[in-house]
Amino acid sequence: MTEKELTAVIIDELKEFALAQKGASKESAELIELSKQVKTILENILPEQAQIINTYINKTAAKADEDCSYLYLQGAKDCVKALKRLDVI
Repeated sequence: MTEKELTAVIIDELKEFALAQKGASKESAELIELSKQVKTILENILPEQAQIINTYINKTAAKADEDCSYLYLQGAKDCVKALKRLDVI
């Protein structure tokens, strides 16, 4: 495993832990309900259309996760820079 891959695994674990600590929220319940509604809609349209929508949803979610990981790492880097400028480290 490369250093970059190892860093990605660590960031993913830290994100998952932070989200678990945050717990369920009103938004989570709303998303679950919306997910059920989307599933019902997808079952009632042409398979080709459903596939396009599913592909879009999956790619959007993957991109959002990638962006979240980038921002998490960038936040850590920015924190270290700030601590150095404050002569804390």
